[in-house]
Amino acid sequence: MGVSDIWVGRDDGLNDAGLFVGIASIFMPGLQPGLVFWLIARLVLDRCATVEEGLELILSLPHAASWTYLLADASGKAAVVEPGIDGVEVRYPQDGLLIMTNHPVCPRWVGKAAFVPPDSHPRYDRLRALLGGQDAG
Repeated sequence: MGVSDIWVGRDDGLNDAGLFVGIASIFMPGLQPGLVFWLIARLVLDRCATVEEGLELILSLPHAASWTYLLADASGKAAVVEPGIDGVEVRYPQDGLLIMTNHPVCPRWVGKAAFVPPDSHPRYDRLRALLGGQDAG
């Protein structure tokens, strides 16, 4: 089950095993030969049942651009994957929170986005506040 605006992939989804994949763009500079987000999300949903399996697959794939993936499974595990053309970073929940919007959060990518939507940081901060976390600044 998922949302798609194309014929072959997914913008997000939940599979029969209870694995959820969500995506967001983080607008890092550069393109390279590799897979696009909708194929990566589709592959994860078709082949994986857990966050660990999803991470293993996503980390093994070439990424054409910088889309962020939020993975969560039926066991309660979650991770965010932030690929760039220079590598891939993974974030895990901190103090029970794992938030993804349209800007990079991993220290390796902070400040390197070519464009950050003006509402991305406020949405991130509002989610942290609503969920009882500290303000991200």
